[in-house]
Amino acid sequence: ACRADLYVACFATDDVRPANRDLRAGLARKAGDGPIALAVAANHLFAASSLSHSLSSFALDLRDGREIALEGSDLEGVAEHGGRLFVSNAGPGTLVVWDPALGRAVDEVVLGDLSGVNPRGAAFVGDRAYVALYGTNAESGGQEVVAVDFSGLATCTVPPCGEVVRRISMLPAADADGLPFPSDTVADGTAVYVALANLKLGAWGYYTDPAGNGKLAVIDTAADDA
Repeated sequence: ACRADLYVACFATDDVRPANRDLRAGLARKAGDGPIALAVAANHLFAASSLSHSLSSFALDLRDGREIALEGSDLEGVAEHGGRLFVSNAGPGTLVVWDPALGRAVDEVVLGDLSGVNPRGAAFVGDRAYVALYGTNAESGGQEVVAVDFSGLATCTVPPCGEVVRRISMLPAADADGLPFPSDTVADGTAVYVALANLKLGAWGYYTDPAGNGKLAVIDTAADDA
């Protein structure tokens, strides 16, 4: 009865707020620096903070908040599966598995050969995580979705336990002179939907300008193809 209809992460003001179905917000609760993604696990709300490289943990009524420091940098996404949290650690290009029951990380999987793969959102179909690799430019890696198999996580004793089993390029979806920049992912049944920014180089040498419309890729997980 105390759980809000919606939780909102406020990046600029470093807090998390509850909202009801009419989108009326409740009192803000202090989170880490730059909270950017939310997940519920073990009857708690967790906020991944990009700038403080931490998880903020709250009871579902947003009382009893505490901050959990994680190694790495720029935590861009968090997803729940099987009671565990899967945190996108963009700095080293890894996916960290945090177990709330144990209060520690139990696995960390490298998602690419280059540090600039920049992982963002993750979504699960079965025991397989589909992680969007945003990248930073044409040379940084990324621009794809990786499928990571965690079916052996429960019995694994020596990390890494997850294994990258498929890489699905999003490059064909970008318009001319652009890169796709896949960001967030959502699973519905056996389909995974991936938001693509579709950007090209701007006047200051960064990928800031639209190459065309933003797009939505659909992955058929039975074939691991987009």
